[in-house]
Amino acid sequence: MTIAAHVENTGESTLRGVALSDGRRLRYAAHWMPIIATAENYSIALEDMRAVVKVWKRPDIDAATGAQRAAELVAHVRALTVDRARSVLMDLNAAPPVAGPKTSEVLADLLRTCERAGVPVAFVYGADAVQALQCRRLVAEHAPKHGRAVRDLAEAEAFLGTRGPLSRT
Repeated sequence: MTIAAHVENTGESTLRGVALSDGRRLRYAAHWMPIIATAENYSIALEDMRAVVKVWKRPDIDAATGAQRAAELVAHVRALTVDRARSVLMDLNAAPPVAGPKTSEVLADLLRTCERAGVPVAFVYGADAVQALQCRRLVAEHAPKHGRAVRDLAEAEAFLGTRGPLSRT
């Protein structure tokens, strides 16, 4: 299912303006970015030299499938950090409020990879307090120098060092 179909089918507005046009580009606010990968519960786009990852909740996906999708997502992002992405923005606003143990380990692996490579990574968490604590703990443990867990996109952009189209409406 594409992001546009997800929004249309669920009526969720938590994706804040994200839609696919032709399956190859992502609209985020008023800016179009090429899609690198997409699955039932995530999309990865490349904005200049930044990997922009969006994750959203899908009640029809069980924990095992969710963990498998998380592993796929991390593999895509890891490949991007090798030659194309100089920073990573993980938007978890619409993600499930709690990541299970397998998903948490996969996210920890992504953070360790970014930390070793010196690639800045920002996790943008949602309003859920448990998600905020989990994101802050993961970042503190696995990417203390190059990672941040933040509440809003503007804060993530400030940390990543560029003023991009993500906060424009």
